[in-house]
Amino acid sequence: MANKTLNQQIAAQIIRLRKEQGLTQEELAEKAGTDFSYIGRIERNQVNFSVHTVDKIITALEVTPAEFFEFLKLEDSTSEIFELLVEINTSEKRDILLNMIKDMLKLTK
Repeated sequence: MANKTLNQQIAAQIIRLRKEQGLTQEELAEKAGTDFSYIGRIERNQVNFSVHTVDKIITALEVTPAEFFEFLKLEDSTSEIFELLVEINTSEKRDILLNMIKDMLKLTK
């Protein structure tokens, strides 16, 4: 889900979990106590929604907040790579380091 806003990531997670459970937007809206058109607008990222609304949807989907937000977790190895990339990106020798990484990746093909 790289390069997506948090709202877009939450919307994608709602869609994924709703479809996994075989729920329509109408069914999810009924379980969450909201209007189905609002669920549709959330899924299409057409509205800003509150934490309270997300909480109601999580409850309706019968998952824990930790399960719902699992997409935010990075695996340890991914986290380590991310930290290195941040360090490279702020380095004065960024371009040299990136070219070295590109060259190393070419060797693995």
